[in-house]
Amino acid sequence: SQDLRPLASALFTDLFLCRDLNALRHLSTKTHTFVYRFNHRPTCPQPGSAPGAYHGLELPYVFGTPETYECSLTAEEEALSMRMQRMWTNFAKYLSPSIVSEPFPEYSNTGQKGVVLQTPSDDIDNGYRASFCKVWDEIW
Repeated sequence: SQDLRPLASALFTDLFLCRDLNALRHLSTKTHTFVYRFNHRPTCPQPGSAPGAYHGLELPYVFGTPETYECSLTAEEEALSMRMQRMWTNFAKYLSPSIVSEPFPEYSNTGQKGVVLQTPSDDIDNGYRASFCKVWDEIW
C-alpha cells in the first residue's frame, strides 16, 4: 500500500499556510506583519514518522526547553534556538523580530517575504508557495 502521509501533509500544510498568508496580506495593510517558517528537521524532539517540520515543533527552540522533551540540542540547534529566542524577545520589546545579525523583513502584499528558520543559518523566502496559494484563493 502506498504511503499517502507526504501528500496529506502537503495538502494540509498548504490549506493552513495559505489561509494564514491570505489573512496576513489583508492585515499588512493596517499594521506591521511578520512571518516565519520553521524549516528544521530536529534531533530534539524526535519528530517521529510525520514528514517535514510540523506545527509546534519549534516550541522547544523558542523557549529554550529541550529538557521538557528529555533530549539535548546539537550545537547548530542551540544556535538556532538562541536566534529564535532573541527574535521573539525583540518582537515583544520592540514590535520587530529583527536581530543585529539578521534583519527580519516585513510581510506585505508587495513583498511577501518571511524568514526561514533553519540550521546552520536562516534564509529569506519570497512568495513561499504562492502558486499553490493562488489555487486555494480561487477556491475560497
